[in-house]
Amino acid sequence: MCRGHILATLSDRLLQVYAPHATAAAVWRAVARTYDLDMSVDDPLLNVPREKAGTFRYAEGEPVTEQLALLESLATNAKLGDFSITLVVMSQFPTLRQEVIKRGRLGMDEIWEIARRQEVAARVGKRNSC
Repeated sequence: MCRGHILATLSDRLLQVYAPHATAAAVWRAVARTYDLDMSVDDPLLNVPREKAGTFRYAEGEPVTEQLALLESLATNAKLGDFSITLVVMSQFPTLRQEVIKRGRLGMDEIWEIARRQEVAARVGKRNSC
């Protein structure tokens, strides 16, 4: 029941990112990890959101959509433009890199679309290989 309440509060775009988590605790941890954007800082000249976005690292084996959600939240808080986001995706997301390079500067909506298409293709490939 708690899992359902947490999932019900998410936007439609993020629902598919967190729905695969089986328990409320797992969903809560994933959401907390995604949105752990500690904005407190002693030095008012330091742009913490930009620093956090700049230090984003892709984690091999973790779901691409969860990592993309984390990048999007970091990029939004850092007020990064499409060009900066595209550079991060090209440098950090090996599964998305080729398509992003081919299509050029993209916004988050286009990057999400590429990630979704690749995820669907991977699921179909798994089903066909079984």
